[in-house]
Amino acid sequence: KNQLKNSFKIIVSSNTIKNEFVENFKISKKEKNILKVLNFTSSIIHFNSSKEIKSTLKNIVKNYSLENGYFFCPNQFWPHKNHVKLIRAFSEVLKIKDFSDFKLVLTGSKFFNKNNSFYFDNAIKLINDLDIQKNVIHLKELNFIQIQALYTGCLALINPSLYEGWSTTIEEARAYKIKILVSDIKVNREQNCIKAKYFDPNSVNSI
Repeated sequence: KNQLKNSFKIIVSSNTIKNEFVENFKISKKEKNILKVLNFTSSIIHFNSSKEIKSTLKNIVKNYSLENGYFFCPNQFWPHKNHVKLIRAFSEVLKIKDFSDFKLVLTGSKFFNKNNSFYFDNAIKLINDLDIQKNVIHLKELNFIQIQALYTGCLALINPSLYEGWSTTIEEARAYKIKILVSDIKVNREQNCIKAKYFDPNSVNSI
């Protein structure tokens, strides 16, 4: 509220966030005019040569046995990113004979949740408990070229997030023109990925 009183402009990433701002802070019409929406896109495709990216992808596929195809989830390990339901959903997919060789590649980092326990550790434990370590792979400390390579080679980006301001991963996937599987939340609809497939992020079956 103090920021609104003392700012000339406040930039937010989406109309969804602007509306939440208005609702939560019960701001006046004058204060509302201070809020400006600025969507962003991704320039990920403008860095590094395609030859280098292809070579990197080839090595990743070989090193992690991804030849049969993989889904890519580069979300950080915050609770609202919803990895646990994604992992449970993927374990069900693996029970289908034709899909049993698919992989899910995770690349996020480790963060604390509100209870001061590691959400990351809970997610990794679930992978072990479900005995799907061979199919769900967490790659850490990747460089930018490796991230680019994973985008270019995946079957689809999957983002099961429960909340976003404006999804960077969706913009990166859109830049590479790859398939997008994404949670059906307001801001993801606002991003307007025309060919995206939407699912209920609270439903393992829908995911």
